[in-house]
Amino acid sequence: MSLKKEMVSAIILGLLLGVATALIAAKIPQKILGQKMEANPMPTAEAEPTINPVSENDKIGLEILLPQDQELVMNPEINISGRAKGKQTILVITSSFEDVVVASDDGTFTSKVKLEEGANEIKVFALSDDVVEEKSIIVNYSKEEI
Repeated sequence: MSLKKEMVSAIILGLLLGVATALIAAKIPQKILGQKMEANPMPTAEAEPTINPVSENDKIGLEILLPQDQELVMNPEINISGRAKGKQTILVITSSFEDVVVASDDGTFTSKVKLEEGANEIKVFALSDDVVEEKSIIVNYSKEEI
């Protein structure tokens, strides 16, 4: 036999053995268990988590004291200051800056924020064990005196 014929014969023999093995493997559980095996059903989509409203007692009481919303500033760096209940973790985020601070015992916090020219949305998050409270303000930075 030539090499091509031997290769074709080996491929056909391999396919036949593979099919036979698959059929036998499918029949064995039926005979052993006495029942037909079924594929596991597709899992159904999990229910979306529910977000429980935060009661007034659970609120962190996050406030942004300075700067005011829509304030115009001429400095590329400003201090964001605010207040929350107790020693909460505070996360301050802009499109190009992130800072994490811990509020003092009386709940006050300050973070130095770098601004980009134009409108800057500043998001402040107060985090406790199971509550996240968010506030955001817009601060406008201009290099030119108005």
